Amino acid sequence: MAENEIGDQGVLILDIGAESPDWRQLAPGIEMRVLRTCQATGTWAVLYRVEAGTTAAPHMHFGSADSYVIKGRMSAGGGAENGGKTLSTGDYTYEPNNNRRHDATYFEEDTLFLYFHKGPLAYLDEAGEISSIADWNVMRGIAEGG
Repeated sequence: MAENEIGDQGVLILDIGAESPDWRQLAPGIEMRVLRTCQATGTWAVLYRVEAGTTAAPHMHFGSADSYVIKGRMSAGGGAENGGKTLSTGDYTYEPNNNRRHDATYFEEDTLFLYFHKGPLAYLDEAGEISSIADWNVMRGIAEGG
Protein backbone atom coordinates (compact mmCIF):
# COMPACT_ATOMS: atom_id res chain seq x y z
CA MET A 1 0.00 0.00 0.00
CA ALA A 2 1.25 3.47 -0.82
CA GLU A 3 1.46 6.24 1.74
CA ASN A 4 -1.95 7.34 3.06
CA GLU A 5 -2.94 10.74 1.76
CA ILE A 6 -5.58 13.00 3.30
CA GLY A 7 -6.70 15.86 1.08
CA ASP A 8 -8.37 19.19 1.83
CA GLN A 9 -11.84 17.65 1.96
CA GLY A 10 -10.88 14.98 4.49
CA VAL A 11 -10.54 12.33 1.79
CA LEU A 12 -8.36 9.35 2.67
CA ILE A 13 -6.80 8.00 -0.52
CA LEU A 14 -5.16 4.58 -0.54
CA ASP A 15 -3.25 2.98 -3.41
CA ILE A 16 -3.46 -0.77 -2.92
CA GLY A 17 -1.77 -3.30 -5.19
CA ALA A 18 -3.39 -6.62 -6.04
CA GLU A 19 -0.87 -8.56 -3.95
CA SER A 20 -1.05 -6.20 -0.97
CA PRO A 21 -1.40 -7.93 2.41
CA ASP A 22 -3.66 -5.12 3.66
CA TRP A 23 -6.69 -7.29 4.41
CA ARG A 24 -8.31 -6.71 7.81
CA GLN A 25 -10.57 -9.24 9.53
CA LEU A 26 -13.98 -7.71 10.20
CA ALA A 27 -15.61 -10.85 11.61
CA PRO A 28 -15.00 -14.60 11.32
CA GLY A 29 -14.97 -15.43 7.60
CA ILE A 30 -15.09 -11.75 6.53
CA GLU A 31 -12.02 -9.78 5.47
CA MET A 32 -11.95 -6.28 4.04
CA ARG A 33 -9.73 -3.68 2.42
CA VAL A 34 -10.73 -0.06 2.88
CA LEU A 35 -10.22 1.66 -0.46
CA ARG A 36 -11.42 5.21 0.27
CA THR A 37 -13.13 7.35 2.88
CA CYS A 38 -14.46 10.89 2.62
CA GLN A 39 -15.33 13.07 5.59
CA ALA A 40 -17.09 15.70 3.43
CA THR A 41 -19.62 13.27 1.91
CA GLY A 42 -19.57 10.42 4.45
CA THR A 43 -18.76 8.02 1.63
CA TRP A 44 -16.59 4.93 2.10
CA ALA A 45 -15.50 2.21 -0.30
CA VAL A 46 -14.49 -1.31 0.72
CA LEU A 47 -13.46 -4.52 -1.00
CA TYR A 48 -14.84 -7.52 0.93
CA ARG A 49 -13.54 -11.10 0.76
CA VAL A 50 -15.95 -13.56 2.40
CA GLU A 51 -15.68 -17.32 2.92
CA ALA A 52 -18.45 -19.65 1.76
CA GLY A 53 -20.87 -20.50 4.56
CA THR A 54 -20.41 -17.15 6.34
CA THR A 55 -23.42 -15.17 7.53
CA ALA A 56 -23.11 -11.41 8.03
CA ALA A 57 -25.17 -9.81 10.80
CA PRO A 58 -28.52 -8.09 10.23
CA HIS A 59 -28.06 -4.37 9.63
CA MET A 60 -29.66 -1.05 8.70
CA HIS A 61 -28.49 1.39 6.03
CA PHE A 62 -28.61 5.09 6.89
CA GLY A 63 -27.44 6.02 3.43
CA SER A 64 -27.31 4.60 -0.07
CA ALA A 65 -25.19 1.60 -1.04
CA ASP A 66 -23.73 0.18 -4.26
CA SER A 67 -22.49 -3.42 -4.46
CA TYR A 68 -20.75 -5.24 -7.30
CA VAL A 69 -19.94 -8.96 -7.01
CA ILE A 70 -16.56 -9.65 -8.60
CA LYS A 71 -16.87 -13.38 -7.93
CA GLY A 72 -19.05 -15.62 -5.81
CA ARG A 73 -22.66 -15.61 -4.63
CA MET A 74 -24.49 -13.91 -1.77
CA SER A 75 -28.10 -13.71 -0.61
CA ALA A 76 -29.23 -10.60 1.25
CA GLY A 77 -32.53 -10.31 3.11
CA GLY A 78 -33.34 -13.99 2.67
CA GLY A 79 -32.43 -14.01 -1.01
CA ALA A 80 -34.58 -13.30 -4.07
CA GLU A 81 -37.01 -16.12 -3.24
CA ASN A 82 -37.91 -14.36 0.06
CA GLY A 83 -38.15 -10.77 -1.13
CA GLY A 84 -34.44 -10.02 -0.75
CA LYS A 85 -31.66 -10.12 -3.30
CA THR A 86 -29.39 -12.88 -4.57
CA LEU A 87 -26.26 -11.63 -6.28
CA SER A 88 -23.76 -13.69 -8.27
CA THR A 89 -20.55 -12.99 -10.20
CA GLY A 90 -21.00 -9.86 -12.31
CA ASP A 91 -24.18 -8.66 -10.56
CA TYR A 92 -24.59 -5.06 -9.38
CA THR A 93 -27.20 -3.59 -7.06
CA TYR A 94 -28.02 -0.13 -5.74
CA GLU A 95 -29.91 0.38 -2.50
CA PRO A 96 -31.32 3.87 -1.90
CA ASN A 97 -31.24 5.49 1.52
CA ASN A 98 -34.17 3.67 3.06
CA ASN A 99 -33.36 3.26 6.76
CA ARG A 100 -34.83 -0.24 6.76
CA ARG A 101 -33.66 -3.39 8.42
CA HIS A 102 -31.90 -6.02 6.32
CA ASP A 103 -31.87 -9.56 7.60
CA ALA A 104 -28.61 -11.46 7.65
CA THR A 105 -26.64 -11.86 4.43
CA TYR A 106 -25.53 -15.39 3.61
CA PHE A 107 -22.58 -16.24 1.36
CA GLU A 108 -23.12 -19.51 -0.52
CA GLU A 109 -19.68 -19.36 -2.20
CA ASP A 110 -16.35 -17.69 -1.51
CA THR A 111 -17.23 -14.14 -2.51
CA LEU A 112 -15.28 -11.02 -3.46
CA PHE A 113 -17.37 -7.86 -3.77
CA LEU A 114 -16.90 -4.14 -4.06
CA TYR A 115 -19.04 -1.99 -1.78
CA PHE A 116 -19.65 1.77 -1.70
CA HIS A 117 -21.71 3.32 1.09
CA LYS A 118 -22.75 6.90 1.74
CA GLY A 119 -23.43 7.47 5.42
CA PRO A 120 -23.45 5.09 8.36
CA LEU A 121 -24.39 1.41 8.50
CA ALA A 122 -25.68 -0.01 11.80
CA TYR A 123 -25.19 -3.67 12.74
CA LEU A 124 -27.94 -5.16 14.87
CA ASP A 125 -27.81 -7.66 17.72
CA GLU A 126 -30.23 -10.57 18.30
CA ALA A 127 -32.76 -8.22 19.94
CA GLY A 128 -32.69 -5.91 16.90
CA GLU A 129 -30.81 -3.19 18.77
CA ILE A 130 -27.81 -1.39 17.29
CA SER A 131 -24.63 -3.15 18.39
CA SER A 132 -22.10 -1.21 16.29
CA ILE A 133 -21.84 1.47 13.62
CA ALA A 134 -19.68 1.55 10.50
CA ASP A 135 -19.10 4.92 8.85
CA TRP A 136 -16.35 6.84 7.03
CA ASN A 137 -14.53 7.56 10.29
CA VAL A 138 -14.57 3.94 11.49
CA MET A 139 -13.36 2.83 8.06
CA ARG A 140 -10.57 5.42 8.13
CA GLY A 141 -9.43 4.03 11.49
CA ILE A 142 -9.41 0.50 10.09
CA ALA A 143 -7.44 1.64 7.04
CA GLU A 144 -4.88 3.30 9.26
CA GLY A 145 -4.40 0.07 11.20
CA GLY A 146 -6.72 0.75 14.12
